[in-house]
Amino acid sequence: MEVRILAFFAGLCLLHGQATLPPTWLLPVLVPAAVIALRRPRWWWLSAGVAGVLWGWWHAAAMLQQRLPVELDGAVLTVYGTVSGLPEVRAERVRFRFEISHSVEVPGLTGTAWLSWYDAEAPVQPGEVWRLRVRLRRPRGFANPAGFDYAGWLFRQRVDATGYVRAGGSRRLARPVGREWLARLRGVLAIHIADRLRDHPMLPVVLAVTVGDRSQMTAAHWRVFAATGTGHLMAISGLHIGMVATTVFLAVRSLWGLMPAVSRSISGTDAAAVLALAAALAYAALAGFSLPTRRALVMVTMALFALLRRRRTGVRRGLCVALMLVLLIDPLAPLSPGLWLSFGAVATIAWTMQGYYPRASGAWAWLRVQLAVFAGLLPATLWHFGQASVLSPMINLVMVPLFGVAVMPLVLSGAALSPVLPGLSGVFLKSGGWLLSQVWPVLERLAQSDVAMWQPAPRPLWTLIAALAASAVALSPLARRLAPLCVLLLLPVVAWRPPPLAQGVFRVDVLDVGQGLTAVVTTRHHRLVFDTGGQFRSGTRLADLVLLPYLRAGPDPQLLIVSHADLDHRAGVETVLEAYPAIGLLAGEPLQGRTPKPCRAGQQWRWDDVRFELVHPDRSTDWSGNNASCVLRVAGAGGTVLLTGDIEAVAEARLVASDRALGADVVVGLHHGSETSSTAGLIAATSAQHVVFPAGHGNRWGFPKPAVTRRWQDAGARVWITGRDGAVTVFADPSTTAVEVSGWRHSSSHYWTR
Repeated sequence: MEVRILAFFAGLCLLHGQATLPPTWLLPVLVPAAVIALRRPRWWWLSAGVAGVLWGWWHAAAMLQQRLPVELDGAVLTVYGTVSGLPEVRAERVRFRFEISHSVEVPGLTGTAWLSWYDAEAPVQPGEVWRLRVRLRRPRGFANPAGFDYAGWLFRQRVDATGYVRAGGSRRLARPVGREWLARLRGVLAIHIADRLRDHPMLPVVLAVTVGDRSQMTAAHWRVFAATGTGHLMAISGLHIGMVATTVFLAVRSLWGLMPAVSRSISGTDAAAVLALAAALAYAALAGFSLPTRRALVMVTMALFALLRRRRTGVRRGLCVALMLVLLIDPLAPLSPGLWLSFGAVATIAWTMQGYYPRASGAWAWLRVQLAVFAGLLPATLWHFGQASVLSPMINLVMVPLFGVAVMPLVLSGAALSPVLPGLSGVFLKSGGWLLSQVWPVLERLAQSDVAMWQPAPRPLWTLIAALAASAVALSPLARRLAPLCVLLLLPVVAWRPPPLAQGVFRVDVLDVGQGLTAVVTTRHHRLVFDTGGQFRSGTRLADLVLLPYLRAGPDPQLLIVSHADLDHRAGVETVLEAYPAIGLLAGEPLQGRTPKPCRAGQQWRWDDVRFELVHPDRSTDWSGNNASCVLRVAGAGGTVLLTGDIEAVAEARLVASDRALGADVVVGLHHGSETSSTAGLIAATSAQHVVFPAGHGNRWGFPKPAVTRRWQDAGARVWITGRDGAVTVFADPSTTAVEVSGWRHSSSHYWTR
């Protein structure tokens, strides 16, 4: 049975790894093949694998069909529906799921929208029925070689549209309806907890571990948890539900003997198992039955039912059955890192405790478990997050027991008592908050350590599989005999480095950062960052989400050029300078809080047989604003790229009139495609084969303007747009006849981004 379950899982993974869903003509081929395989028991695994493909295919196709139609992308509509789940409330906006029942303009429109409401006209509560005036978009995210896959996250959350509520035209139609009672309860408890811990620095953490409300967590919180490997303590999943179930089970079984009248009819073990299951169910409900809690609840339920039936279920069989139930409930689970980490952690612990090693007790046994979990989950952690906390085993040695024995019982008791005994509730909550406040400064100091986080370049899949094999061998009874093999298998993931570019070759990556610009020029031994992108209205910088993850995949950059002082070009300057303190800085205009060296036409240098030259701004004019943009020409034997920032017609005319070389194979920038740029004179002077416009998808200015793209196309250039094509890569190699240009959205997409 285990083999068939794993085959079903493999079929789902195969389906989710495709760039496009299978063609419909494949369906009448797969179904008969699965039926034929069922007639031979040896081939049942094949039927299970095909069933996995079909199960995932059916769900994925249904979800894609439910998405906002293409013709409505960017439309302003009046929609009616219900607020679903617990809204995320921040100072500047509220975000919430909205189940659309119908629309005024588009009959039959339904689905789930993820909406933001800036300066909301009224509080939004779970279960309320609203009429909203919204601008809707199809689910979409940035498309880059590294960084968070927002489109994938939206797909896993079953979101059919994103958007924001427009000012005016919105009205609450009904108070909360019954089906959202659980979310309302969570909201009420969150308010009670906030009242008890008003202005307490650990309030965001307490809200996260009690009612699953992580909207108050800041970027600083997440950085500390990531660097110390304690982020799993903030996600209500297997660890927390297991803690609650175990605590209740042990408490009930130890106290059951104090009630002789009841204990004679019901055994303490049975009562403890039932009440532990009830506690786990209640805690999962408190977290909103999120996907991680559902997985954890399935695993805990199986373990407790086996205990009730007095049946000894093998760990391998139990894990496989739990995996099958999770996949039947949620066919998209293989896309979630939580599935791999939660099942991987349980499997690693079970493998470690098989009696292969001499018995240990106390701290040493617990440390051995932490080291085993770290080693077992390292490949999956690097694959999904691109980083791992080196200090994680030692820190979790203390933090997991602290949470399980002290923090969790205190804050959960405080949350449960808050509606009925507010005074006692406050005592419990403040005690839990006090404990957290004592360890938080220690975590912050550890997170600032240079050795806290390992952030290697993205590893090929084969190196991670080799590391996983090394972990399995190291935790087996053959560890001592096969120690050299373990070292050999670990070498690729530790020592692997991306092959450097050849001498004279360079690559320019214009990253997809919405309505802004950031580009990275890479040669054999050097890197240059040109602009750092903008930021969201919430203050989140695109450099944190896109640029830094990309930079970690290669050598450290030596120079940062900020074309000019507009926010969409310089918002991430501090992010880059903090990550790379030794980096040089040039800018076309003074920057707030910084005095960079000014860009001046004529500055030039050579890296790895690639020539860099600034051709603007010149010294004869006091340039400002867009026309002060640094213009950089990168030239090698394989081609030339011109990075122009936001220069407009006046600066373009000065450039054309100068005696500087402007010929280029690729031109990047030109004010995102504004009609104030891309004059006929500059287009003719560059004779470019390609032009790359860093413009956000569906931006409100309509960049690049159709007239501008036509001018370039009429001159024979191919037009690339980061918002449409994703990150655009220019590869200049002397061994090729022309530069190679490609868009990330076309070459490395998933079926949910098509």
